[in-house]
Amino acid sequence: MGVITEDQLRHMFRKKKIQSGSTFVVSKDCLLTPAASSYLREHHIPLMRENLVSSPIEQSKQPLFEQETLLPSVQRKICLEIKKLKNLLFFHLLEENDMYAEGWLYLEYQQEWLANFSRFDGKTLSAHPPRLSGMIYRSPLQRRILRYSINEIEYQVEKVSQLLEAELPAYLAIFMLWAEELQSIIQLPKNE
Repeated sequence: MGVITEDQLRHMFRKKKIQSGSTFVVSKDCLLTPAASSYLREHHIPLMRENLVSSPIEQSKQPLFEQETLLPSVQRKICLEIKKLKNLLFFHLLEENDMYAEGWLYLEYQQEWLANFSRFDGKTLSAHPPRLSGMIYRSPLQRRILRYSINEIEYQVEKVSQLLEAELPAYLAIFMLWAEELQSIIQLPKNE
């Protein structure tokens, strides 16, 4: 049984034995110090443990590795930012009667779309949600609160798109089509 420290990982990183984005594999009986685990997380290096199986028959039945984290930390960060965007679509500062029922249903559909999109499972998603037949906001409404909510959503869309561009560019185009459609729907009417 061995122990891996942060100092050892730093040395390996400098010698290019491990790199950001690559998987660090250790045997099941090896211990990692808390600082070493933090170092791997900070450098976006997923940790995998080897299964130690005694007989060759059992070895063929079990997967070679068991992953400690479900998603790499960068992908988890993107998922959390998408979850925040999904929560912003609740427009929690608005009253129930500030928006037509069709508008609320449209936003619920968008939240569901985001939940499916954030799985990054490769399934084809429609970037074009159903169109609304009319306006979603009732008059009179609290314009200042609405403007704040819309600005927060636009900020979060930009944040998610930057993360996708850097880490998952294949998903960026789908997300941007969806975001443009959403932003055109939630904008304040021009005549107000």
